[in-house]
Amino acid sequence: MFSQPVKVVVTGSNGNLGRKLARELAQDSRFALRLVDCGENENPDIHAAFCRADLQRLETDWTKVFEGADAVFHFAAKNPFPAASWEDAAASIEIANNVYIAALRAGLARVVNISSNHVMGGYWTDLSKGPSSITARTPVLVGTKWSDAAGFYQDSTAYASAKLASERLAHTLSRAHSHLSPPPLFLSLRIGWCQPGDNQPHTLCSTGVLLKEPQTSKSSSAMPPEALSPLSSASGGGRVPWHVVADHWFKTMWLSNRDFLSLCRQAVLHPIRPMYSALI
Repeated sequence: MFSQPVKVVVTGSNGNLGRKLARELAQDSRFALRLVDCGENENPDIHAAFCRADLQRLETDWTKVFEGADAVFHFAAKNPFPAASWEDAAASIEIANNVYIAALRAGLARVVNISSNHVMGGYWTDLSKGPSSITARTPVLVGTKWSDAAGFYQDSTAYASAKLASERLAHTLSRAHSHLSPPPLFLSLRIGWCQPGDNQPHTLCSTGVLLKEPQTSKSSSAMPPEALSPLSSASGGGRVPWHVVADHWFKTMWLSNRDFLSLCRQAVLHPIRPMYSALI
């Protein structure tokens, strides 16, 4: 499909996921990387061109990074964490819009939007619908609400809403440009829980944070009693404590480094394409 090396842009290359992918692809001779981030290059050991850019501003020199590229992995966000504010979310939507426009103007064949499981996070208290039963056809229910390791209430609705907006915008732009030959393919990948570093399953916990890096921010109010109350089990056999449900949800959402990197690699290399866009 692409002549090799495949020229790939990675936005948000200093972040957890962007860094993982950049390191992986830099070791694969089939790819030539171009990294983009709002900060200084934190990965000077990665063999790749780097551009520091404010992706909220479209009419700037960073768009030249897309010229001659084949694909882009879009990781960048104003605040890439679930506790992002609505102001952060609005900025992230603007960033996604600008990246998509730059990709379309440059004629990229594939745009891979990195979305999140938090788009479906509202299902975590539904005992009848665990993560394994949720598919791309399941109606969206944005925002995971949970208690962090310090006992504070967290809500990812703003963060998840920005991810949902990026998915829908990708689909709309794909359809709007379907007359091109070949048309650009937009893929949105709803990534599960992929922790920084080694990302081992034993460091997962029911608070939704790394055991070695507990969240201690006091910015959130304490979780209300009703959020901590036991939930009725689907089988009617009593009530299930919230932490048991949370533990199952978060651990089932775990995505290994190997599977994450394999998914991203195939998002570019796989030859089969849908008509407009795809949600995975």
